[in-house]
Amino acid sequence: MCGTGSVAEAFAREGYEVVAGDQLYFPCLHARARLLFQDVESFRIQNMNYEETISYLNELQPIPGFFSREYGAGGSPINGRAPRMYFSHRNAGQIDAIREQIKTWRAEDVDPLMCDLLLHDLILATNQVANISGTYGYFQSKLTAASLKPIKLIASQVAPPGRHQVIHGSVFETVGDLKVDLLYLDPPYTKRQYAGNYHIPETIAQEDSPLPVGDGGLRDWASLSSPFCYRRRALEAIDVVMKNSTTKIVMWSYSSDGQVPLGDFQQKLSEYGDVEIRQAHLPRFRSNSGGQGGTVNEYLLICSRPSARI
Repeated sequence: MCGTGSVAEAFAREGYEVVAGDQLYFPCLHARARLLFQDVESFRIQNMNYEETISYLNELQPIPGFFSREYGAGGSPINGRAPRMYFSHRNAGQIDAIREQIKTWRAEDVDPLMCDLLLHDLILATNQVANISGTYGYFQSKLTAASLKPIKLIASQVAPPGRHQVIHGSVFETVGDLKVDLLYLDPPYTKRQYAGNYHIPETIAQEDSPLPVGDGGLRDWASLSSPFCYRRRALEAIDVVMKNSTTKIVMWSYSSDGQVPLGDFQQKLSEYGDVEIRQAHLPRFRSNSGGQGGTVNEYLLICSRPSARI
């Protein structure tokens, strides 16, 4: 549940050794870039250093490909529908060009971490020019001013030193094997499934061209659906994680918009140890198109099992 890896990176920069993981691949890609890319001096692709490689990719000319066909404003989706306007025609074509170049380098046995780093940079750049209202669940009907700007990759910071790890897999499959002092979990809060709403970053990270489904052109995400997104299953999912985990201190990031009421969440965790709740009252996220305003309570539920102290 490492998201874009920002929390993992923050821990690492404080001097901790971090293990980050997610069941989607694009968060793991972000985590690899933020945690494992520690030696910028050794970066070389065709005699180009990191900054030169970024410049080279930014100067590539657009090509017709999967993104320009399925997600560009000038595209012609394979299912016959009107263009999906996730990106301007030029930006979609440049995403295709950059993807093809990175894929070529990977096939030429370029260091996989370097290729992952460049895909990380591409996803971040893609997010800046996407014609969406907050997630990739659907596109806006008209291209915004931001989406018309040319896509531009920006070099990332070198990762903090440390013996960090990144694991790809569901928390239910991996949590039992973690030998760590503290476990920080950030599950989905609402019924919005991350696998569906972030299908484009996942496709870039996977370096594939899946069959786009429906008007939104989503990739098939059913096998990656999260029980935390279902009101009837979320509390059971919390229980399963706690049963399988052997970590003494478990922190859960949660929200008053979540599927599980705070009292029920606290009661479930209290079956495993002492529970402390810290909270922050914050403005609710609003999408580019407005959306629901107001405020929300963000919670950090800290469960200390017997003999563990914060």
